[in-house]
Amino acid sequence: MSTPMRQLSRCLLLTALLAFSAVAAEPYQVRDDFSSYAEGGYGEPRWDAQHIGFQVHDQAFQAIVPRGRGIALLKEAPCGQTIVCEASVTCAETLGDSWKTVGIGIYLDDLNFWHLALAEGPDRSRRFAELSEMLAGVWNAQHEPGSRLKTVEETGPFAWEPGHTYRLRLKMENAESERRLTGEIFDGAELRYRCVRVLAGQVVDRGRPMLTATSVAARFDDVSVSVADPVVEATIEREYPPFASSLTFGEPGQGRGFFHTAIAGDRWWLIDPHGRQTLSIGTDHVGYHGHWCESLGYAPYHRRVVEKFGDIDAWARETTRRLRAWNFNVVGAGSSPEA
Repeated sequence: MSTPMRQLSRCLLLTALLAFSAVAAEPYQVRDDFSSYAEGGYGEPRWDAQHIGFQVHDQAFQAIVPRGRGIALLKEAPCGQTIVCEASVTCAETLGDSWKTVGIGIYLDDLNFWHLALAEGPDRSRRFAELSEMLAGVWNAQHEPGSRLKTVEETGPFAWEPGHTYRLRLKMENAESERRLTGEIFDGAELRYRCVRVLAGQVVDRGRPMLTATSVAARFDDVSVSVADPVVEATIEREYPPFASSLTFGEPGQGRGFFHTAIAGDRWWLIDPHGRQTLSIGTDHVGYHGHWCESLGYAPYHRRVVEKFGDIDAWARETTRRLRAWNFNVVGAGSSPEA
């Protein structure tokens, strides 16, 4: 073989080896029993606890989230399409009169994620397990027209017990030539819950592992994670409308472009982005989709407003007109972006 041909062969071999090594790259893997963190810490640098209620105590990651959703994101993990996430989860106590959940999940952003969770209704009369999706801000999107997913398997009701530890496993993978998400909950060696959904169409099919808690006091331990098939994580750009309110007082100050607090005279004030003293009079959950009702199999409010307004833009225009007429000037957490 001539020298140029040898060089070409070596080049082709090197290219093939590099391509193979890229394809065969080892997945990101981690096991965490929370024994290496300082007492009272937030799991840094591995974890991003996005709620102050997450703290390390007694060599476990504990969460006290009285209201709303709290998450702890495994921030050092890549955004991947093949994910296995496991954790030992104990719900010590449910809090308040809203929906309660505790579990693990796959998180793309705050409007797009999956969770496998132990759940309890507002009146505490029923406990169950669920594998549910938030898609573009719509909860339980796996049941909605346009994003409804095929369920291959789902076991019956599972009445979990507070104070008892369960092992939760969530797996996103290619199986039998189709993308699948499998959620399983074990009590010791006994499988208590299993749900398999096909990931096709409009769906969250990538992300990072997370721990999640809503209106509970809970404990997470012995986390095991594997992430493969990393993908470039798209940056989500959001535009927010300028703030304008008739509820302003005093002379304009130095605007910072965001809300903050300051003392004016002998009082604390909320200062708007333009530097004016203002009041925030609002309500939360101004949402087009409403709350899902398991017993009915749909969200009653959402069905009613679809019948009345036809689409989300018409609903948002009329809803915000009514709120302004009642002198509200803010829509709070859990509201549809269109509002």
